[in-house]
Amino acid sequence: MSNMCVAYERMEAKEDNLPLKDVQNFIATHDAKCAKNHEGSSNAMEVAAAKIIWERSKSSKLRYVTMLSDGDSKAYDAVAKLKPYGEDKPVCKEECINHVAKRMTAALENLKKSKQKDGISLGGRGMLTATMIKQLHSYYHRAIKQNAGDVSAMKKAIMATPYHITSTDDQPDHRVCPDDDWCWYRNPKKSQGHCPDFLKPMLQTLLQVYERLSEDALLERCSRVSTQNANESLNGLIWRRCP
Repeated sequence: MSNMCVAYERMEAKEDNLPLKDVQNFIATHDAKCAKNHEGSSNAMEVAAAKIIWERSKSSKLRYVTMLSDGDSKAYDAVAKLKPYGEDKPVCKEECINHVAKRMTAALENLKKSKQKDGISLGGRGMLTATMIKQLHSYYHRAIKQNAGDVSAMKKAIMATPYHITSTDDQPDHRVCPDDDWCWYRNPKKSQGHCPDFLKPMLQTLLQVYERLSEDALLERCSRVSTQNANESLNGLIWRRCP
C-alpha cells in the first residue's frame, strides 16, 4: 500500500511547462496504474492493510489465528473487531520479544527522567547509567527467551534481576536467583563477587517496573518467543531491489 504516487507528483511539479495535451493524456491513463491506494497517515495504512490481509485470507481458505505485532494494538484491535472468522474463532495477539524487551529500556529511561524532575539523580557510578540500562534490557530479553513456553519460569527469571542488582554484601537477597546460572552468590563454582550499595534504595521503585513488565498476560503473548526480524528483513530486501 502507498499514500503517495511518485509519477503523479512528478507530473504536478512540471505540469506548467508541459503541453495541455500531454497533461490530459497522463490524467486519462494514470488512474488505472496509480500507485496511491490509501488516503491518510502511515499508521492508518497499517490498520487498513491488516484488515485487507485477514479478509482476503477467507477466499484462500486460510485462517490466520495469531497476529505477531510490535505492541501497537491499533491493527490488532481492528482485526479483532472485524471478527473475520466469526464470533467463536477470535484472532489472538502475540508480541515480538525484541519490541517487548525495548519496553524495559523505555521504562527505565522514563524512570530516570521522572526522578530527575524531582531533583533525584539516578546517574553516575553504579546507578542507572546507559550501560546499566542496556545490561538490564539484555537480562530481561534473556529471561524471556531462555524460558520459552513457561510463563512461570519467565516471571521468576525476570524478577530475579531487581533483587540481585540491589543486593549488598551486608544485605544479600539472591533467593530468586537460579542456582546453576549467572548468580555468583548462589553458584559456588563462580568466582566471588561484590555487591555495592548504590542501587539498594531503588529496590521498591525498580520492582514496580519489573512487576508491570512480568504480568502473566504480557508473558503469555511472548510464550513462543517470536520476532518480526525475518519479516522486516525480507521486506527491506525486496524494497532495496524493487523500490
